Amino acid sequence: MFRNDRGKRFQDVTTGGGFGQLQKGHAVSFADFDRDGDEDVFEVLGGAFPGDRYFSALLENPGHSNHWIGLRLEGQKSNRAAMGARVRVVVKDADGSLRTIHRVVNSGTSFGDAPFEIHAGLGASGKVMSIAVDWPAGGHQQFGAVARDGIYKLREGVDTPKLIRVQPFRFAKEAHNHNK
Repeated sequence: MFRNDRGKRFQDVTTGGGFGQLQKGHAVSFADFDRDGDEDVFEVLGGAFPGDRYFSALLENPGHSNHWIGLRLEGQKSNRAAMGARVRVVVKDADGSLRTIHRVVNSGTSFGDAPFEIHAGLGASGKVMSIAVDWPAGGHQQFGAVARDGIYKLREGVDTPKLIRVQPFRFAKEAHNHNK
């Protein structure tokens, strides 16, 4: 597992983050499973045959003080899941500089999966200035500033993002570790 260090280099966090496994992995998914604003990791582990099973692993992100935004797109002319939509989030950092975060709505890769909900980390001081969506059916939509640390529904043809209220929760701590 590699961590992007501000776009300058990648840091190996496999051991420190507890990602290393001796088992064969078949899929990895990244999502905010506990709805606390950071992405957690789910790994499907074990052999290639059903009888050769091993416990899969859900690795909870311990979090940090950075901000984030979640976006759920809903197509009207485009497909309902908005698969293929291109999203640009313009963020203003503490030093006044603007940066653009690019995302595409998809389901992940061939060896994993991801929710259709877009998750974008904003950093320690990022403020969302605007959101632009290029819909799969060809339309373009521009949305204004929204509050950070929330999930918004963006519906094709509707000009106002709708805040979706979700309740974060804590995973129960397991009494024993199956990976040892």
